[in-house]
Amino acid sequence: MVAVRIEPFGGMRPAISDRLLATVEATRVVNANIENGTLRGLGYADPVYTFTGSVIRAVPLYKKDGTRVWFGLGSASASVAQSPVVNDSYDRVYWTYPGMRPQYNTMARIENGDPAYELGITTPSAAPTLTVTGGSGSNETRAYVYTFVTSFGEESAPSPAALGTGPNDATWTVGNLPAIYSGINSPVASIRIYRTVSGTQTADYRFVTEVSLGTTSYNDTAATDLVALNSALPSLKWLPPVSTMAGLIRHASGSLVGFDGRNVYFSEPYQPHAWPVSYTYTMPHPVTALASIDDAVIVMTMGRPIILSGGHPSLMAMAVLPQPAPIPQMRGVVVSGRSVFAMSTFGIVQFSASGVQLLTGNLYTPEQWRTFDSSKFMIAVDDTRLVCRVTADKVLTLLPGSETSTLSEVSGLANIDDLVHDPNTGAAYVLSGNQVYEWNSPRAALAPYTWVSKTFVMPKPINLGALQLHFSGVPVTTSPSSLPQWQQDYNASRFATVPLDTLNAYPINGEVTFPTQNPSLMAPLQPLGGVPLFAPATRQCGLSVRVFANSTQVAQLCISDEKIRRLPSGFRATDWQFQIDAVGDI
Repeated sequence: MVAVRIEPFGGMRPAISDRLLATVEATRVVNANIENGTLRGLGYADPVYTFTGSVIRAVPLYKKDGTRVWFGLGSASASVAQSPVVNDSYDRVYWTYPGMRPQYNTMARIENGDPAYELGITTPSAAPTLTVTGGSGSNETRAYVYTFVTSFGEESAPSPAALGTGPNDATWTVGNLPAIYSGINSPVASIRIYRTVSGTQTADYRFVTEVSLGTTSYNDTAATDLVALNSALPSLKWLPPVSTMAGLIRHASGSLVGFDGRNVYFSEPYQPHAWPVSYTYTMPHPVTALASIDDAVIVMTMGRPIILSGGHPSLMAMAVLPQPAPIPQMRGVVVSGRSVFAMSTFGIVQFSASGVQLLTGNLYTPEQWRTFDSSKFMIAVDDTRLVCRVTADKVLTLLPGSETSTLSEVSGLANIDDLVHDPNTGAAYVLSGNQVYEWNSPRAALAPYTWVSKTFVMPKPINLGALQLHFSGVPVTTSPSSLPQWQQDYNASRFATVPLDTLNAYPINGEVTFPTQNPSLMAPLQPLGGVPLFAPATRQCGLSVRVFANSTQVAQLCISDEKIRRLPSGFRATDWQFQIDAVGDI
């Protein structure tokens, strides 16, 4: 007796002919959550936030009290990093945007709709003047400089120095201090004055005083031995970031990191506005994205990836990985835990402490992967599952590290604007238009899924006489009347409001209005790839099995229990295949 047993269930492996697949693997899987060998439907997307305007990128930010705030940006190339300052009392957020200097703002100002500041402070260009009057002590030579200071305590590099000689107990008048600040849009509020101290073993500038912006002169009468005890000027090499910086991330050292062209830049630790030239590292290839795990920065390029590792931006060691892995864009990179997942032109690459692994190497051939549109690459993590967009209308999901394939296609996510990972919740989110949805939401109903087996080739023609399926829960047969009333009302209103195709069939100068929808479910409206009506189910059965013999469907069974069911007789075939359409666990 010949029998076919499929247990556990696996995902797709397009790299292998369907006849050569392992028994548990599939030729087609749609909307299936394959985990631990079982099949289950993915949850529908659940709306969680609506932006007031159109955005292309959505970023979850967290306030000090743990409250999440959604931050929207209008460019796919924008990048966002929260403050690297420990317990930042200002709750600052930093970002880059094409065509603009790097920006920052506080969470309170963002929520209030206040405009952002530009990152960095323009270095004073004019030296102060120095006048010495009075005094009878011994002569000494001093140099004075000043810096700009923002309302957040950020400090610029110093001005050119003013030199003078006079009695150490004289009045040293520092003049020509700027009455106003001009330059990078930064909230400069005060000026700090520093001077050198004679008779010490250091040429450091020491703090003298801080005056409000608008104060144009200051009389310094402080004793030299007291000034020598003051703090040294910290910002001698603190310059603004380059104006075309992109790809902003945080590093374990307390620095922000960004790139421009082939250069990777680090800020001074815990001073996001200050970017010393000596903290610049030049890569052998143009940089496309950055990611950080532990004390390492993974530098993605259109050639070989580079690892910069170290505990301080002045001491980063650079290692160029031996294998090329071109990463075309930032939205194809996501950090989850202690791993970085990146969509290269060869496949999905995982960077971790254990090394670099091509996750899709046994799922797709290089030729198959190159058929995908790298300009559309997006990736997010949902718990431990990767969600990857590979073309404008094709999304894949898989579990990295699984021994058997867990690859499944995901329907209903066409023409999305962004895929987002929230590291605080571990969930993945979808941005479409101005609406953010939680993907595979535990609060939403499960979507029906499809699983199509490999083609089982028998050594000679046979007839399979019976079928049995084991599953969890009782499948529910659906009908149009089983739709919730609000969905039935929605469908009725849409039939009366043409056109049904909300993307391609607007009348000239026309407008389509939609009734209010239940916020607990996402209506199957384009551009998320669904039809513009709610359907009770494409299958009238909660669990059905189709049987194919030599590519012809010979049976379709609605399964409501685990009893053995007879299959049609009177024919024989060598090629057998099975399709499961269900919602519950199998």
